[in-house]
Order: sequence, then C-alpha cells, then structure tokens
Amino acid sequence: MPKKSLMNVFSRLKDFRGEPQFDLLEMIVIALCAILCGAESWGDVVEWGKDNEAWLKKYLKLPNGTASYYTFRRVFWRLNAKVFKACLRKWVMSLGSVVVAIDGKTARGSRDGPNTALHMIRGFVREGVRGKAKEIEDVKALLETLMLKGCIVTMDALGYQTGIARKIAEWGEGETRGDGCLPVRWHKYRVTLRPEEKEMLESLLRDGESTAYQQTRARILLKAADGETDKETMKALSVSAMAVYRTRQRCVEQGVEAALQEKPRYEYRVTLRPEEKEMLESLLRDGESTAYRQTRARILLKAADGETGRESMKALSVSASAVYRTRQKFVNEGVEAALREKPRHEYRVTLKAEEKEMLESLLRDGESTAYRQTQARILLKAAAGEKDKEIMKALSVSAVTVYRTRQKFVNEGVEAALQEKSRPGKKPKLTEKQGARIVALAYTPAPEGHDRWTLRLLADRVVQLGYAESFSYEAVRCLLKKHSETLASIRKNGVFQG
Repeated sequence: MPKKSLMNVFSRLKDFRGEPQFDLLEMIVIALCAILCGAESWGDVVEWGKDNEAWLKKYLKLPNGTASYYTFRRVFWRLNAKVFKACLRKWVMSLGSVVVAIDGKTARGSRDGPNTALHMIRGFVREGVRGKAKEIEDVKALLETLMLKGCIVTMDALGYQTGIARKIAEWGEGETRGDGCLPVRWHKYRVTLRPEEKEMLESLLRDGESTAYQQTRARILLKAADGETDKETMKALSVSAMAVYRTRQRCVEQGVEAALQEKPRYEYRVTLRPEEKEMLESLLRDGESTAYRQTRARILLKAADGETGRESMKALSVSASAVYRTRQKFVNEGVEAALREKPRHEYRVTLKAEEKEMLESLLRDGESTAYRQTQARILLKAAAGEKDKEIMKALSVSAVTVYRTRQKFVNEGVEAALQEKSRPGKKPKLTEKQGARIVALAYTPAPEGHDRWTLRLLADRVVQLGYAESFSYEAVRCLLKKHSETLASIRKNGVFQG
C-alpha cells in the first residue's frame, strides 16, 4: 500500500462547526503528534502544540496558533468515532510494516476465591489465557492466528524462546517473512567455561574425593554454562539464590578455582598442643573448677576435634556468642585467657562493718529521705551478692539506678552513693526582693477603676515594672503563697520593711 498523507486520509471527517477559528485537520495532526510524543490529556496536547508551534508551522498554516483545552475536548468529543478509527487505521497501514506488540498481563483484582486471576495475552486483539505459567504456549497459539506477513513482532523477555522465534521466522518466504524483535536475557555474571575448565569440573564430580561444597559449586557452574536460569539451578540442586549468585560472581571475577574454594568456617580455628589438651581433660576430671571453666574447656576440646559451632552449641546448650568468644580468646590470648571468667560486675560492693551498721541504722531511724533509703537498700543487697535483676525487681528501680549506685560507691565511697544530686530546676523570673515587692503591692490601694488587686493586675504590673517580659497570674498566686510570712508581717505592722 503506498504511503498516504495524514491530512488526505482524514479529509473524510466532516467538521460540524460553521466557521471554525481552528482547522479540524490541523487539530488532528497536532493531537496525533502530541500523543505519539507521550501526551496523556488534552492539556498535554495543548502544551505540546504551543511548545512546538514553530516546527508545526513548517507543515501547517496555524493562522490562530494552537487551539485551547476546551476546543480540543469539545471537537474530539463530537467527532464520528467509527470514521476516525477507519481513517487512522488506513493511515497506519499505509506506512508500511505493521508492528505487532505481544505481552501478557495479569488483571489486577480479578482473582475470585479459589479461581485464579485472569491473565491476558495482548496482540491485535485480547484473548483470555490460562495464567502466567502457560503464557509461552499461549503466545505460540496466538502467533498462529495472526497474519504476520511483512510485520515486525515485539515481545518482552518472556518471548526469548527458540520456538517463538522459529514461528515468527517461518511465516512467509523472502521479503514477506515476519521479523521478530526479541530481547536477549543477559546475566550480569554470565558463566562461560573453556574446554579444560569444563573437563576439570566434570572430573572433580567423577572422582568423588572433593568436598560436598566443591561438588555443589561445580554443578552450579556447569548448569550456568549450559544456559540454565538461576531458578532452575536452585530447584535442581536445592541451593539458595545467594549460593548461585555468589558462585557465578566468583567465577567471573576471580576464576573457577576461586568459585570452588570453600570459605573457612571459622576465623578462629582451635589447635591444642598435647599439654594443653591434657590440662583441659584433667580440669574436667577433677570437678573442682567452676561451671564456667568446665564449659569453656568442653568448647575448646570439641573445637579441636573439628566440631562446628552449631554442634558445640547443641551439645553444650550454649549460645553462638559463647562459642565464638571462647575460640577468639584462645587464638588471641591463649588457653588460660579462654578459661578465665570475666568478673560478673565491674563495680563490686564490699561493705566494712561500720558502713553496714550506718546503712542499717539509716533505715531503722526512718528520718532520711526516700532517695537515701533506696540507695542504702541497693548497697546492702549488692553487698549480700544479689544480682542487679534481683535488686531491680525487689526495689522497683531501674538498671541505671543500680549501676550508678554501685559505681558511686566504688569510685567515691558510701556517702557519695547516698548523696542525692541537686536538681537546679528552672531559674526563677523574679529575685527574692522583687517577689517581696510584688507581694507588698497586693496590700496597697488598687489602681483607679478597681476595687482590689487581682492576680491578673499584679501579673501585668510585674511586666510594667520591667521585672520580666511575661508573667502569668498563676505565677503570682504561687508567689503570694510562698511569701505567706511576709503577708502576715504586712497585716500585723501595716508597713512593708525592705
């Protein structure tokens, strides 16, 4: 079909307006060009038309420029849709090769109870299919129903299949054959093995002398080199996605040998000399050492025998941190350091007889503050060997309170541990003298127009005298209450002294 002018094709459309200010065919050209450039609304079309008006005038007259949003909306709303569709189709077909875009999508919200969601394959027409899992087969079926003579078929990554490419290529002969535009899936770490590397991996699997780790990595590399996807490799070998990814990555970046090399399970490997092993075994036989030392001795013996951290954790009911720290101490500091128990508390409380008596008398008297009594109880319980958690539960105090009391006692002594830290609070707005003057003012004659001094009047007078930038009537009430003795003196003598 020979190419046809856009304006010639759309000349079939009748303009329903009498004497239009903007030509219908020019509006159609602007709208189609704007939509091809990504416009999604009439506002976008108008904006595109105005921005490209200089270029459009090379092909169009545009005596009045670009039409407004409302003009485009009104005109296209009243056009004959069937005629417009026929004209558009005729113009597109005249351009040459037709592009057939095929893609599959699952319709959102189409799942209904046990029924699977609606999955659609879209080509020229929309067809219902059997879901994402069967999309490749349905694409092949759809291709058989389409006339692909002289067409270009585009597809997403799912179309990267030899069967689909063959179906497109087999349609017609010579110049009438279909052309496909299929994306090639490319892995960031694509494994390509040389013949000697492939032979080495296969012999490694045949010999059966290598570790299970190396055999698994060899199988991953062979499958990756054969073009299998990560999911297929994971399913066939029961390995994680991370294992497949890391093996590919190492092979590409460091080579096959690095991909097969197993990372040492422990950075801190335990190797005991005969005398050290004998010392640990005798420590367990004697039964006189603490439970802590016996557990650490067992961890070291099991580690020296080649047991993994998990096996040691399960056998001895200890944490991973305990196993790791014991290994670490042994490698860095030696067997004695690994067995040495860390003191349970950095600040251990030991009371002398007179200090203990002073604390007990402080509790008996009942004259000291609640703070001092609590601190005294903490010190007595800590000296009796109770743990911090027990003290916290018994006295309903926080861990920080117990810790700080211990710390003060060890660093500064028993008096410092009992001493309550002063709380400065907020700096008062008025000095003692200024406050006394405001109190005295309350017993002077009230301002003109008032029977007596109110709290609000006194608060305003504080600001007027320049004592403070702002002062509330509630602060005045507290001030009067605080200076109750001054009020009594004023009532008695009638004169403010000071």
